[in-house]
Amino acid sequence: KQQNGPGFWAYFFVFTAVYFSMDTLQFGTNKEEIFSTILYVSVPLLAMIAFVYGGLKRKRIHAIALLITFAMCVMSIATHLATESQLNMKYFFEIMVILQAYLICTVVTVEVFKRAFTNVMSVLAVVSVAGFALRYIYPGIVNHIPVLTNLSDLKYGNLLLTTIPHDVMYVTFRNYGIFREPGVYQFFLNLALIFLLEKPNVAKSWQLYSLLVAMVFTFSTAGYILA
Repeated sequence: KQQNGPGFWAYFFVFTAVYFSMDTLQFGTNKEEIFSTILYVSVPLLAMIAFVYGGLKRKRIHAIALLITFAMCVMSIATHLATESQLNMKYFFEIMVILQAYLICTVVTVEVFKRAFTNVMSVLAVVSVAGFALRYIYPGIVNHIPVLTNLSDLKYGNLLLTTIPHDVMYVTFRNYGIFREPGVYQFFLNLALIFLLEKPNVAKSWQLYSLLVAMVFTFSTAGYILA
């Protein structure tokens, strides 16, 4: 089934890898420590699910990818030991992220990953643009949805699949999506655009427009240049 297009598990692994990460407001810069705990538990759990799924599907182990993964883990540990006297949970978490990435590579092909990632980001882009527009049409919406506070004590309305800033930053509101900064969001949007435009004959116009509009509302200079 994955040869014809992304199936449930491809979408599951791609979405959870994006959502449960240090790059999101929910888990990366949330002031509530419980969300850091959830993240530290979720990543090893998701890696285990990928491992079990790969075993059930009898996926072949890629020796080169495994070697690269091992090298990255060793370099990560060596770098931290060179700068600090001991390792803490954060560094073990980084190793688990590397292992999770490797395990996802063993169960999802490159082409399927690209399509699943593009589709996931396109949907998130639509939701983020809708949230951004809603903030302008009905500013009081932020008073009726759960509040997320980041490490800088900035508040955001939390709609799970997007966030809405309470206060104006710099000149105007910016589109954060689920991410901790618009500059981080633009990276994911640009990556999805690259994957989408690799095969323009199969690219869907709604995806292209949603990714571009979401990019525009990030007001990210780097994002504009890359796009």
